[in-house]
Order: sequence, then C-alpha cells, then structure tokens
Amino acid sequence: MKDKYIIKPFNKIYCVFFIAFGLFAYVFGKYIRNLDVKKRLIIFTILSIFNIILFIVYRYLMKFDKEYIDIWYKDYGKVNYYNELPFYPCNVVLLLYPIAFILRNRFILSFCFFMCIVGPCFALLNPTRGFEKYSILKPRILFYYLTHTIELITAPLLVLSNLYIPTFLDTFKAVIMLFIMLTLAHLLNMYLIKSGKNDIANYFYTMNDEGVGILKFFYKKFPHKYFYMLEALPVIWGIFLAITIITILLV
Repeated sequence: MKDKYIIKPFNKIYCVFFIAFGLFAYVFGKYIRNLDVKKRLIIFTILSIFNIILFIVYRYLMKFDKEYIDIWYKDYGKVNYYNELPFYPCNVVLLLYPIAFILRNRFILSFCFFMCIVGPCFALLNPTRGFEKYSILKPRILFYYLTHTIELITAPLLVLSNLYIPTFLDTFKAVIMLFIMLTLAHLLNMYLIKSGKNDIANYFYTMNDEGVGILKFFYKKFPHKYFYMLEALPVIWGIFLAITIITILLV
C-alpha cells in the first residue's frame, strides 16, 4: 500500500511542512524583534545548539538504519564514519552558527547566513540518495527535514528579528570563506580516498556533483574535481548578491 505520508518536493506533505515552518518563522521573528540584542543572541544560540543536538541524534540513529546502510554502504556492511563527518556545507553552517552568535562575529555570521539559504535549499529541493520519496514518519527523513529546515529559516529569522541585515561586502566575505572551505574539504577528500579510509569521500562536493541541482550543470560542463566548483563560485556569488538585494528591498 502506498504510504500517504511520503514527502517529496512540492507534494502535499512537503508544502504543508514548509508552510507550517514559514508561519512559525514569521510569528517568532516578529516576537523576538522587540527584545534587546543580548536576549535575541541568546535565543539564536539556543536554537542553533538545539539543531546540533537534533543532528547528533539523527546521525546516531542512522547507525542502526538498515535501509540507509544498504543504500550507501552495501558492500561495507556498516556505516563508514569517515563518510559521516560533519563537513558538508549544511553541517559546517550548523556547527558555525553558535560560534558566530557567541563571538558576535559578523564574518562567520555572513557565511552562515548565505550558506544556510543556498545549502538547505539544494538539499530540500533535491534530496540525495536515501532521502527522496520516503515517509516523513521515518526517523531518518523526519530529522533530515527538521535539521535542514531549522537551518533554512534561521536566515529570515535573523532579518525579521533585526539582528542581521546583509551588505554587499558581506557577500564577498562569504565567497572568500566558501573558497577556503572548498579547498580544505578537497584536501580532506583526497586524504581519505588515498588512505583508503573513505573511497567515496565528497565533502563540499569537490569530487563530483552527487546529483545536486545546479552543480550537475557545472560538473557536466567542466568535469574536473574541485575546479568545477571554483567555476561555480561566480554564480554562487550572484545568488548571494540577489539574496542581499531582495533582503534590503524588503526590510
């Protein structure tokens, strides 16, 4: 029998899920807007730490998820922890957010702001293997959508609460930091593959596009590890600029 709770981009469950989170973000953002800066920072720090806890639980449960193991590690027989390190774009932003709030570091916050829109959007519009067309009631799927959606709504919440408004200079800083992250991730990927610890290492998608939306276009056009991502940087910068213009026009 077909599961009526299957979630996939733009089906009924998907739309209801995001409408509910959108309404929550709007009401919550308007409420905390009137609090003093210190209280707003504390609230965002708690929210980001809560999302990290969700992420840890989610990753722990996947260790016992036979279906997930069969999809990704059929030959290995169990989860390869070298492929589960928190070094994908969304995971890095997840970990950096509380640091940005605690230190009040605008450079880190700028990177997190832009990437928590772009990264989760890619992930939620084009779920990777093991996360597409499954029931929202599966723990793996529920936690996947929860962690990415909380990360995604953090950006508009920052604007609604008047805690962060991006500038054009911020877009440049974010692209510089993304370049640094891409380079470090590629070095890690090469080490993991050459050492035999993880033959499919692909943090920050520097080895291949993994079927992710816009990255497929760039990899097909220029199928060279790492460098195809550098070719995508101007387009990503353009997205950051568009986000900034839209934000400035709306506030």
